[in-house]
Amino acid sequence: MRNRLSAVCQSLVCFFMLTNIVWSQSTSSPWPPITRECKPGVIWWIPGSAMTRPDTTYNLERLAEAGFGGMSMVPIYGVHGAEDRFLDHLSPEWNDQFEFVVSEAERLGLWVDLTPGTGWKIGGPAVTPEMGEQSVRLVDGKIVARRNGSKVKRAAPGGAGLSIDPYDSETLIRFLDEFGKRLHISPTRMPRAFYHDSFEYTGNWTSSLPEKFQQQHGYDILQHAEALFGEGNDREHVARIQADYRATLADLHYEFVSTLKEWAHSHDSQLREQAHGSPGNVLDLYALADIPETEVFGANHFQIRGFRREEAFVRPGSDHSPLVNRMASSAAHLSGGKLVSSESFTWLREHFNVTLADIKPEVDSLFVTGVNHLFYHGNCYSPQNDTWPGWLFYASTEVNWRNAFWRDISTLNAYIARSQSVLQTGQADNDVLLYWPVHDVYMQPGRSPHQFFKVHNHQEWLTDTPCGALATQFAEAGIAFDFVSDRFLEKLQIHDGQLRIGDAAYKVIVVPNCQYMPPSTLQQLLSLAEQGATIVFCGELPSDVPGLGNLQQRRDEFNRLKDRISDQPGVFMLSTKQLLPWLNDHGAAVETDLVANHLQFIRRATDQRVYYFITNPSAQDVDGWIRMSRPFASVKRLDPLTGKHGRLAMRSDEHSIYLQLTSGESCIVCLEQATAKFENNVPTWPIWKYVGEPCSLDGDWEVEFVEGAPELPAAYRTTSLESWTTHSDTAATFAGTAKYRISFSVDRDQAVWRLDLGDVRETARISIDGNFVQTLVANPFACTLPAINHGEHLLEIEVTNLSSNRIRDLDRQKVDWKKFYDINYVNVNYKPFDASTWAVRPSGLLGPVTFQLLEQKDMTSAD
Repeated sequence: MRNRLSAVCQSLVCFFMLTNIVWSQSTSSPWPPITRECKPGVIWWIPGSAMTRPDTTYNLERLAEAGFGGMSMVPIYGVHGAEDRFLDHLSPEWNDQFEFVVSEAERLGLWVDLTPGTGWKIGGPAVTPEMGEQSVRLVDGKIVARRNGSKVKRAAPGGAGLSIDPYDSETLIRFLDEFGKRLHISPTRMPRAFYHDSFEYTGNWTSSLPEKFQQQHGYDILQHAEALFGEGNDREHVARIQADYRATLADLHYEFVSTLKEWAHSHDSQLREQAHGSPGNVLDLYALADIPETEVFGANHFQIRGFRREEAFVRPGSDHSPLVNRMASSAAHLSGGKLVSSESFTWLREHFNVTLADIKPEVDSLFVTGVNHLFYHGNCYSPQNDTWPGWLFYASTEVNWRNAFWRDISTLNAYIARSQSVLQTGQADNDVLLYWPVHDVYMQPGRSPHQFFKVHNHQEWLTDTPCGALATQFAEAGIAFDFVSDRFLEKLQIHDGQLRIGDAAYKVIVVPNCQYMPPSTLQQLLSLAEQGATIVFCGELPSDVPGLGNLQQRRDEFNRLKDRISDQPGVFMLSTKQLLPWLNDHGAAVETDLVANHLQFIRRATDQRVYYFITNPSAQDVDGWIRMSRPFASVKRLDPLTGKHGRLAMRSDEHSIYLQLTSGESCIVCLEQATAKFENNVPTWPIWKYVGEPCSLDGDWEVEFVEGAPELPAAYRTTSLESWTTHSDTAATFAGTAKYRISFSVDRDQAVWRLDLGDVRETARISIDGNFVQTLVANPFACTLPAINHGEHLLEIEVTNLSSNRIRDLDRQKVDWKKFYDINYVNVNYKPFDASTWAVRPSGLLGPVTFQLLEQKDMTSAD
């Protein structure tokens, strides 16, 4: 049965010829060039370091073809049965193989980063007992330190051993000297960056700590053992002792990371650093890195229409915090760094149940926090001919060529690359610096001497603090901000009334409601105010200094500074309720219209352009005028999913643009400060309105399985779109792609339609009359079709599912595929993995498939 859209949509009137509404992809593109750093990377695990040259080439070629920019190589534990291929870490054979990896990566346009060891935590056989981690405990009222025996996690062959003391720079130098000698490769084959994973060291002491403590604070920590461990009725005394200890531990780890960076630079490499998890000031530690890297662990919540969270496959709760992500980007903005990385999609869903539609909104949520150099977690090296599913890492997501969604991941990667090309351009365009009062956190008394600033406990040190609450209010109000630390306040300078550091400029410092502040910080704020800076204290001035050392002297100085700063004309004391309108009235850009429409954004600025990345994570579509905070002479819309761009309807005198953004959709808006010379040659971005009602595409569908495994099911015909798994036992275990075909006809020329595929499990490539239209990988599963002439047409949709039904079948058959050393293979709750009890996952095109006739709005008369 053929579909006749004109018959179904009888009420629709004759349409118009499509003239000047072709989207531009011309050479005058506003898109910045896409470099390999713009493309996403992968954490690349190498089980047993058991690499061969042919399989290395095969793995790297698959990554390059899929649109990845590079890899962060992490040797890990091996695979049972592959012992004869294991390469001992830093052996001559290992070094030779690593050089081959780098040379092949260069041939393919990929970068390679490397962890300085194996698994995670720096360490290995070169770490002797006296170099290992130390912990302290309270014994008979005394501080007793001991080596705790902590080891490298998930170590590769030849890399097992103790983990290093993360507060001892001299020990690190000894380790790195040995590592450098054994990493016997050509200087031209060095990794782009050395990667220091998130802090999972367990130690909280080092031999030099008492001396360092005495130098910093003027008293002996060993004489305050009980207070250090939270004992005693004087809670303020406990808090002050612990605060001084925590500040000292933070400084020692700062020196450790500084040493690591210096060593990387001495080898013509860079440092990629995950600061979270450490006991240090994470903002300052991120800023040490050439590439600061944040992390997302677990799944976010989204209100996007059609988005499926599937609680059974998600870890309970969520460790996601956009404020933690902003710590890394703030550090880069303050230190002049170009790249902000993220270890992304760790345990986003259960193994083999992550969809590209799950990933895409997570990408967008990272972008609006300032991330612009994203890494997938992750990709596991596997021999080309190993039995499916090949070699795997114990934690999802399986971003590899054995997973069914790999077929269309290049579409998502192109989206990421285009977006990151913009997000790596120019400077962050944020007006507000929000002081992070880390000393309020240090002054929280506890049973444990130390504090670790983890992703997993962000509520304690950031999210649920007054600073975190204010940061959330800023984001929800449309105020772009960066966090700032005591150390970076010292580096700020005043130029033309603006706070400047490097190329970044800010209008105001906001100090959240906090109790403790070092006198040196208050002195710097006073100095900035005297030079013309604008500073706002929420509530009142801080009331006291942290710590115990030289307490009365520091208090006296602090109180003198408080009296002076209160009299400065540029210093304001405001309530949180007063603050937001005050910022709007005093020149801070507030994107009121964007957030009123539930949109999230980030801005980047160059001399002539302001770029907005805008995403719609809400359930509502946006269709109307949006006032932007920045002035402009002309404006373009850029679509990172397709690469198209065009001139957008605007009212420059009102700083307004006309924006249509469907639930789940994202775009880039480019505000031009001057009208480009050939601006009129750039086609208009069409603004559509729907005409009539959607037309359901019913009829006889042909379904042919074209690619996948374990075997291709038989083709079938159907008039009812439903999961292909219901059609045969073979289809119920199949992972791959089926092509859906249906014929239809129209009786008008050059009509423009919006095609909506309804429920897609899980990605779709669309063609009309054999001509490729678009690949859809996330909500909305809809697109605008090219103009269609009257007559008969063929719609083809290639739908690819997940590999979950195939892995379910393996476990139901009790196939022994979980063959890995160490932790082997676990589920999302770290229990033994077993897919045999899963329900069959719906697969294919579930519909309903509809066409909606479109007409271009006349923007000369639009309200």
